[in-house]
Amino acid sequence: TNIPVLSGDQLPMFGFGSTRAFEIANNMWQMYNKSDLRVVSADHVRLRTASIRYQIPENLCKKAGLGNAYVKFEGNNLLLFASKKLRGQDPDQISLGGQTSPLLPSYSVSIDITF
Repeated sequence: TNIPVLSGDQLPMFGFGSTRAFEIANNMWQMYNKSDLRVVSADHVRLRTASIRYQIPENLCKKAGLGNAYVKFEGNNLLLFASKKLRGQDPDQISLGGQTSPLLPSYSVSIDITF
């Protein structure tokens, strides 16, 4: 079924002469957490890091009195393609029972100048 049993009742345990009862869960929420109702495929594709570097042309560097000059743009955690059933959760983040937010993207620009 796709509807978990929300019951705190104990099941009888048979075999090996046991008369004990087997406790399914401490409460109905724990039973829900042990079901497969919330199982979603974590297959995903992520663009984790990308960078681009541009070298300033030599003739412009010489006019400005520079040896070399580079401009670099770098981005981290730029794209994530995952199942919509994850509802915004990040498949790479581990959480014990709660939702996790995806990692925020970060960007940096650097300039390298030699004289």
